[in-house]
Amino acid sequence: MLRGLAGSGDAKIQQVFGLPKKIKNIFKEYVERCKIANAIDFDDMLLLIYKLFVEHPEVLEKYQEKFQFILIDE
Repeated sequence: MLRGLAGSGDAKIQQVFGLPKKIKNIFKEYVERCKIANAIDFDDMLLLIYKLFVEHPEVLEKYQEKFQFILIDE
């Protein structure tokens, strides 16, 4: 399920554009292993929930009706 949603890997790789090649390769491997394990990290949680709310306003509306505030704590 998450594997289909995890499109943030490419964006993350672009964020490390200025870093040395070895670090880019390590990060690319990390992103690939997360995809294989069907896992996400904290950044992904934030990006994926944002994407969900933007692409499915009815879901956003449901949660806005249920919760006045949401606390995000790493």
